[in-house]
Amino acid sequence: EKMDDMKKLEEFEYSMVSTFIQTLKEEQLPPKYSPMVKNAITYIHEHILDDLSLGTISAELYVNPSYLSNIFKKETGATLTEYINRKKVEESKYFLLHSEMTISEIAVLFRFCNQSYYTSLFKKYTGITPKKYREIQAV
Repeated sequence: EKMDDMKKLEEFEYSMVSTFIQTLKEEQLPPKYSPMVKNAITYIHEHILDDLSLGTISAELYVNPSYLSNIFKKETGATLTEYINRKKVEESKYFLLHSEMTISEIAVLFRFCNQSYYTSLFKKYTGITPKKYREIQAV
């Protein structure tokens, strides 16, 4: 909304389209997942800004939490919590690049308990801190 330079606007548009295409590619689920795991993943993607937990997701899918946890880990190789955290970190990258929100505000948006926890997970999954990611991508 604040851009008045046509070249910067075109670059921003290109960046948005590239991000959208990349997200679509990542969202396509391999056929090897059972319908229950696909439903869990879909629920996570659609509610990424909500307070997600094994209990919440299993209740939405009408399955036993222990059963969902076991089958999810078996099929994806990740625990449900790890998958949720990875997805939140991945989605948070958009806000780091395309918003003026502080890192603390982004941590709150994605319902991490605090900025330190968000930063440590971000670094665990990407190898760099959110601040460094923002700086590198801004160049």
